[in-house]
Amino acid sequence: MINFANFSDIDIETGESIVIVGENKVGKSNFIRGLQLILDPGLSERDRQLGLEHFWDGLGEDKVGETVEVSVDLTDFTDDPRLMAHLNDCVIDPGPPMVARLTYRFQPKTGLGHAPESLKDYEYVIFCGDDPDMRIGGALRRMLPIDVQVALRDAEKDLASWRNSPLRPLIEDLAASLNDDTREEIQNQVDKAQRELAGHEEVVATAERISERLIAIAGEQHAVPMSLGLAPTRVDALLRSLRLLIDNGVRGVGDASLGTANLIFLALKSLELDRLVSDGERDHTFFVVEEPEAHLHPHVQRLIYRYFLGTGAEDGDEQPPLTTILTTHSPHIASVAPIRSIVLLRHDAAEGKTVAVSTANAPFTQRDEEDLQRYIDVTRGEIFFSRGGDSGRRRRRALHRSRVCRGTQYSPRYAWNHCVLGGGDQLHPVCEVTGPRRTQHPPCDPDRP
Repeated sequence: MINFANFSDIDIETGESIVIVGENKVGKSNFIRGLQLILDPGLSERDRQLGLEHFWDGLGEDKVGETVEVSVDLTDFTDDPRLMAHLNDCVIDPGPPMVARLTYRFQPKTGLGHAPESLKDYEYVIFCGDDPDMRIGGALRRMLPIDVQVALRDAEKDLASWRNSPLRPLIEDLAASLNDDTREEIQNQVDKAQRELAGHEEVVATAERISERLIAIAGEQHAVPMSLGLAPTRVDALLRSLRLLIDNGVRGVGDASLGTANLIFLALKSLELDRLVSDGERDHTFFVVEEPEAHLHPHVQRLIYRYFLGTGAEDGDEQPPLTTILTTHSPHIASVAPIRSIVLLRHDAAEGKTVAVSTANAPFTQRDEEDLQRYIDVTRGEIFFSRGGDSGRRRRRALHRSRVCRGTQYSPRYAWNHCVLGGGDQLHPVCEVTGPRRTQHPPCDPDRP
């Protein structure tokens, strides 16, 4: 990612799932936006045209003339013949492992003949491999899409909207599964219920009251016949009016808590992704949830995202063709994230840019990895959000103010809120994950070189 938003030039390797952590305004949403420029089939042509605000601010007044570039390298697709067919022209390294590259580039127009004077002289290209002439079309993005659930999503509103609801494909499948006999039976039952309801004395009287008032206001010439009944009555329209109910059918989702609505929404979204793959409408999905902790109890956070991150699956279970990407402030989610899934974004004040580091290829032994996965609980999950750390071997001094914390950019009054005590004796794996080759925290132990 070059010259885009917060990022001057970052190049990171990721694992099978990605958990992006970082403080506010560090660029987590911009990181996702960069991926959308390549992979999101829902973005319009206008959405892919960048403004000056999308260029890295470190360019100052010299933004016009620079190029913005975002690339994604894909591996581990050789076992899927459909993915191989789609990515065959994108291969840049035959491997092993085989690597395919997709690139978005916002650049001065080809053949411009002079230096660009404004963004009117710019164009974007999305291409395969290293050849800008090998353009990527909408077909590839539809088979390999990114699906983003934004942080400030309104799950209740989306569930109530037929167009946006993840319940829609399930209802459409239900409608398609009904044979003619079943449809006729449902239609007869609805018509019977309609007649019985409309024939009740109280219902007829209410309709007559409305008609009489209409005549009193506009006269008989402008009044129209009125009756009360069920609407709609066609089977397909009736199915579209189906709504999810909770508490044994007593309440709708609109009466549920925000957390319950979010939970239902994610369950429906998961079913939708399964259906799209099984129906052959896509080969792989990059499923992004920004700040998934919104309105969810911490225990539920861990359960749900164990599921989406694949850490709750039983051995031997077939994993869906899904890459889960989360952006989060929650140590509850960080505590259940696979240790190699962490991508840490941190602002470099000296350079005025965001730097990115990853644990995907940290030099852990299998034992180190298992130890860290057990060690990082909810409290110690704060290690990914801190500015410094102390091993705790000299706990008394640490409790007064760690020398590491005093070395951060924060004043002594606030420094302790941004530092973490490790505790324990076997801390080499912890220092490995927080050291200069990984998340680049200040030293774990100030007395250790």
